[in-house]
Amino acid sequence: MGIIASFLYLGFMGSGEVSMVAGILGEGSAAIIGFILIMIGSAIYGAIYTGWVESMATGGWQTLGVGLIYGIIWWIISPNIIVPAITGGSVLSLDISGAQFYAHIISGVSLAWIAEATGGSKEA
Repeated sequence: MGIIASFLYLGFMGSGEVSMVAGILGEGSAAIIGFILIMIGSAIYGAIYTGWVESMATGGWQTLGVGLIYGIIWWIISPNIIVPAITGGSVLSLDISGAQFYAHIISGVSLAWIAEATGGSKEA
């Protein structure tokens, strides 16, 4: 489920996001490495949601609200803590005008919707 949500994220962010993630590893990294890293992160993102966070949602609008909050939490963690810590950038700049903020919300809400629509971990 996290992989599907990440494709929506990448659809919103564009191909530059893959290159940016690859660039974190160094100038010579290929875009495929960035794509693989995003997919690994997305699998973890989806597993955490279905294994733990999903249990907080009881259905309907509450599920979408939990997904929204989950997306915002990952927006804080990933581009505002992890990436700046690796690259030496400014930690917790929290610029909500950037596309990453909205892409993480889209990803979180779509992950919640997909989990709700498919039964998520409740059917496992």
